Amino acid sequence: MPGDDIDELVSVMADEGWEREIDPLTVPLLEALASAGSYEQALAALAPAFAAMDSTALGELLERAGFAVRLAADSGADGQL
Repeated sequence: MPGDDIDELVSVMADEGWEREIDPLTVPLLEALASAGSYEQALAALAPAFAAMDSTALGELLERAGFAVRLAADSGADGQL
């Protein structure tokens, strides 16, 4: 079932430390928002945080996950990632 494949993919990604890849992206954004006193300050604080983001590691993790799903689908592996 497709839902089983998705559950398995989530499990694999969790095992590979996707949270470790997300934290460097989300923590600066959350800190920027927490330091803002208004909507305008939040927008001004987010711009440099977005500019400094490096999502390379997360992109590579997602690329590997997509490849695994595609390979499993093409090989007929039903629920086997």
